[in-house]
Amino acid sequence: MKTLNKLTKEILRLNGWELYVVAALLPWIPIVLSRAFGMNETLVLDAHTNPKIECIGYCRRLNWTSLVVLLPIALLVLRWTANRLYPLGFWQTSYRVCDRPAVPQTTRLAHLGMDPKNLFAALCLTIVLHIVDLRSIAYAYYWGPHVERPSNWDWALWFLARPNDTMLRYKNLLLVIVAYASQFFLVLLATMLIILLLRHNLFYLRLIYLRDRVPIQKVEESIVLDFGDQDLRFGLLPLSDQFNTQIMLLAIVGSFSLVSRIILSDDTSLRTYLGSKTIGELVKFWDMFGVFVQYRSALFPTPGQMLFPICWLIMFAVVLLPARAKLLPLKVQRGPRGGARNYLLELLPPNSKIDVETQSLTKPGSVDETSKLFARHSFWPVGDTGAQFYSLVAFFVFFFILTPVRPSRSVILNVVIYYGLLLALAYVCSKFLFWVFEYRIKAVDPRLASAATDKS
Repeated sequence: MKTLNKLTKEILRLNGWELYVVAALLPWIPIVLSRAFGMNETLVLDAHTNPKIECIGYCRRLNWTSLVVLLPIALLVLRWTANRLYPLGFWQTSYRVCDRPAVPQTTRLAHLGMDPKNLFAALCLTIVLHIVDLRSIAYAYYWGPHVERPSNWDWALWFLARPNDTMLRYKNLLLVIVAYASQFFLVLLATMLIILLLRHNLFYLRLIYLRDRVPIQKVEESIVLDFGDQDLRFGLLPLSDQFNTQIMLLAIVGSFSLVSRIILSDDTSLRTYLGSKTIGELVKFWDMFGVFVQYRSALFPTPGQMLFPICWLIMFAVVLLPARAKLLPLKVQRGPRGGARNYLLELLPPNSKIDVETQSLTKPGSVDETSKLFARHSFWPVGDTGAQFYSLVAFFVFFFILTPVRPSRSVILNVVIYYGLLLALAYVCSKFLFWVFEYRIKAVDPRLASAATDKS
């Protein structure tokens, strides 16, 4: 555990240049080796077959050569995010969730960020992901000459050009090990980033005051939602930088995922299918699900590619966690019993302004008035309008990661219509997501979700 503790500190130390050197140099090693072994350019065994038999060289795989840039950037993004969200001593003036209640929470959040369990969990997950990703490659090296060349043959199985050449296989294996070491480091950083976001957002939700948590959680060490906030965000506007940072990270991770999916997936069959359909047939979007299943092996040529949409959806769910702040009393009520009064009292400390003025919501009409105040506020700390837009983009990126289609001049109109259908589907999913939030509150009492105010 001491070793993990030291490694965690080194990984998150924003001005630690040694690890930047490692991240910058590590991806160059497979590039140099591929050139030394002659595995850098595409090898064509038979150009007269259709399709021609060829092995894509290492330097022709942009998703691998781009690690030269992506790995140092990933390290910088992880360090920057950790120091923005957690009080690790670099930015003393940065406003964080722990600054809202009393000072003791600052120490707790700092310990949470530097917890070696974060790195341990990231290592375990990264190992599992690479076992899944490398399963077919390991099988090929184990059986050697008895393995057939895959349809998406590339540098990782270059030795299959001369399967009986033992030395070539060893060289190829060395290249695979050093190349996947860079990918392992990148996935480790990405996994650790998601874990830090998850623990930060769960910590934020635990800080929000609920009467059921007292006396374990003191009022002065809690985030008390402000029903009278004029910005209609429960007084959480100062925390907007913390949550906007997470949205920005979601966009960055989505961009990396899209690049990899567009480079590796074979969208020829799907693009041909789209080009063969009329506009009226394309609009019947539900008929296309069977086509996606039919072309799944081309769209996901490796097991690792399947992980992109899954990890993207997990990160989106993690980033969206703060929107549950308004739903926290549901954990206590376990259903609609108790109605609006008990629901609101969970969020109101005893002797708070509203509690005193309404005599614990026993005055006639006090529940109606307080429910109106509650209903006007947004789910997302920086506003629901922005959150719905970001969720729309997130769902669109998710569907595009599932079924990427590069535009082609011959079928450009059909592909644009396809993009429009993905956007429409993303819009429906975004609206449905926030409808579920509203529905869960309405199930308690319709008055808690009855405000017709623009929650921007």
